[in-house]
Amino acid sequence: MPDTWRPKCAVCGAPSKWCCAFCGSNCYCDEHACNHLARQYPEEFGIKPRAEQREQQEREKTSKGIWLLLAIIAVIVILYLIGMHPGDGGYPN
Repeated sequence: MPDTWRPKCAVCGAPSKWCCAFCGSNCYCDEHACNHLARQYPEEFGIKPRAEQREQQEREKTSKGIWLLLAIIAVIVILYLIGMHPGDGGYPN
């Protein structure tokens, strides 16, 4: 067995470059790579996203940022409210 052993392509048996967890952990060469891999790594496969896809990706990125900001604000507010309770448990007269 050679020192640089690599799994074989599930379609043609050539040395593989890609392994896909969604396809039952099958491995593929560049020529036979599955759609899952092509969608994950579009630059590697020379796929340019359409304008609609780019806009959708931008919207998703923006919405993730908004949710992250809201979560951070919520944590800060909760920590502030927890810190506001009276120290000795009693209220002044």
